[in-house]
Amino acid sequence: MSASAVRERHAKRKDAGLTPSGPGSAPTFGNQSNAPLGFSWDTPERAKAHEDFMKTYYPILTRRAQRWHQVYPPGAPLSRSRTLKRFCRKGIPSDRRAEVWMAISGANTRMNAEPGLFNTLLTSNKTDKATVDQIDLDLRRTFPDNRYFREGSDEDLVPQLRRVLVAYSVFNPNVGYCQGMSSVAAMFLLVTRSDEHSFWLLATTLGRLPDYYSPELAGFKCDYRVLANLLRERVPAVDQAIARSDIPLEMISLKWFINLFLDTLPVETVLRVWDVLLYEGDKVIFRVALTLLTEGEDNIANNRHKDTHEVLTAVKALGYLDFNCVDFVRKMFAIKHFPKSKIQALRRRPTD
Repeated sequence: MSASAVRERHAKRKDAGLTPSGPGSAPTFGNQSNAPLGFSWDTPERAKAHEDFMKTYYPILTRRAQRWHQVYPPGAPLSRSRTLKRFCRKGIPSDRRAEVWMAISGANTRMNAEPGLFNTLLTSNKTDKATVDQIDLDLRRTFPDNRYFREGSDEDLVPQLRRVLVAYSVFNPNVGYCQGMSSVAAMFLLVTRSDEHSFWLLATTLGRLPDYYSPELAGFKCDYRVLANLLRERVPAVDQAIARSDIPLEMISLKWFINLFLDTLPVETVLRVWDVLLYEGDKVIFRVALTLLTEGEDNIANNRHKDTHEVLTAVKALGYLDFNCVDFVRKMFAIKHFPKSKIQALRRRPTD
């Protein structure tokens, strides 16, 4: 791909809001010792809110870790079952998350089927210079407030992130690199601390999603219409509030789909959402979006007379202050009668 084509591709994505996470857009969770996975809190109030929540959440985490160890000890096979599905919905222990994500996503199976492919991709002569240059430009914009991605850090994960993104650009040249995927890859790295495992998680996860990351965003445009249909059908009051705001649902939901809610939800909630997403697939994205919109109905309605930037800021804040990932996941699954066949039927529905 020519340098001009790459620049044009990334310009389209930037216009769509798919810039790497940075100040004002990154999930910044503080530099206090209790900040998860190296993120930093942006205000003392958020640090205190997180601390208060963790006082009640730690006992839950302890009980879940004990149950996982009893039923699925380390190294045990993780065959698909109603029990494993329930365990993923209740949360994967942090010290088991890398192992379990690799298993439930199918990444482990693919890695074992193609041993050495990751390193082969990195030494391939098929790397595209313009794409690699764009990756290099974006690396330090990804999670800039996270100590593991901060220049000069003793635990700098940026070189590993570069390898993941370069390998993926060769693995899937039709997509190459999209700025939205850098944060997803970085989160996989924070959990696994392995560039090869993170590559396979990225390749497997993106491969199970519709075509969200193409220059034309075709998969997202289809799924945004699915979300619009679900919203009208299930929560018409929220649909009407969005219509009165004059802000297209497409604009509201774009980063949710591309960044898999990294810019919106607190990190514990993102991890709990991904625990389920990697097991159950992309219908989870619609559960999360509907939950956010339902919970944020008043926030949307109260900002309907403001300009576009203010409304989008209000929407982005829908899940920002709610650290209670237990309640959030419970609300997600309070949405009943949500079969995969329903999503597929809506995807096949002709556009107007």
